[in-house]
Amino acid sequence: MTDLDNAILGSIWTRLQWDFLFQNPQLEEWLQGSTLQATDEMEDGKPVYRLFVADHADWLDAHAFTICRGLSVEMQRPVVVRVVAQEAR
Repeated sequence: MTDLDNAILGSIWTRLQWDFLFQNPQLEEWLQGSTLQATDEMEDGKPVYRLFVADHADWLDAHAFTICRGLSVEMQRPVVVRVVAQEAR
């Protein structure tokens, strides 16, 4: 990915995070410093994105359908989002 692609993805994540936190404000601390990263992986024909978070990755991954839905709308195609702990980076 180019720097421009990373900047655009960062902007998309900022918007998605705002929407997600609007409905789940108690999770703000969990998402502080989180970053969304594109991968070269595909799953069932869908591009895979990784969301790196500082804490509670397992819980957030189990509830990532809202983030996945929002990113799919932004990307105008179905996507897969995997939440990963920052230390796994």
